[in-house]
Amino acid sequence: MVTSAPGYNNWMGAWTGVTAGAEGIRVGILFAGDNPGTPAVESQYYVDEPPAEAPGILALGPNNGGAIPEQVITVETNCGTRNVYLPAVTPTDCVRTRFYVAADGSTYHSRADHNYLYTAARENLPGAVCFGHGVVGPDLTPAEALVPQHLARAAP
Repeated sequence: MVTSAPGYNNWMGAWTGVTAGAEGIRVGILFAGDNPGTPAVESQYYVDEPPAEAPGILALGPNNGGAIPEQVITVETNCGTRNVYLPAVTPTDCVRTRFYVAADGSTYHSRADHNYLYTAARENLPGAVCFGHGVVGPDLTPAEALVPQHLARAAP
């Protein structure tokens, strides 16, 4: 369960089962808790989705399209509480942005090119449909991603 994060305008999801060519199973969503008529996001709240406890490496990422700032999110799991260090990213629609989370909270890119922008030539999730076409998703397995050259943001 995600328990705290700084404000931003898009929801962020938590997934398990993410790997090359698979967007994974969403296990929860962190929503922006905005008050109508105000320009800023004041708070966030987290909603668990079944299965609330799923095996595998945790992956976090924003919704399709929209920027998130560099931030630290506190995550509570059955293994305890840890901080997750996310980089700033501005993905485009039809991209399943995922960052693999290491045991120390460091994050790693799920794409070898570290690029979360949509182009038809990069579609690799044909089973996922976005505006009538395929989707750009992870192209690295967790084992391939959790290496220094794919580090997105290190834990201090």
